[in-house]
Amino acid sequence: MYQGSVSFTEEQAAERLHISLSTLRRWRKKGIGPVCFHFGDIIRYRDTALEAFVAKYSSNAA
Repeated sequence: MYQGSVSFTEEQAAERLHISLSTLRRWRKKGIGPVCFHFGDIIRYRDTALEAFVAKYSSNAA
């Protein structure tokens, strides 16, 4: 059985990032969102990709 990282649907990924589904889709189409993968027409986001995206675009503003 597959033992990889957890994957999320588009809706779940948007919720985890606290953004709208339309924003996530717009970012994906522009190539600026978190890395996703496809199973045919099904789009999934790995937890590690979401974490990497947040780390890349987060700032520690003081």
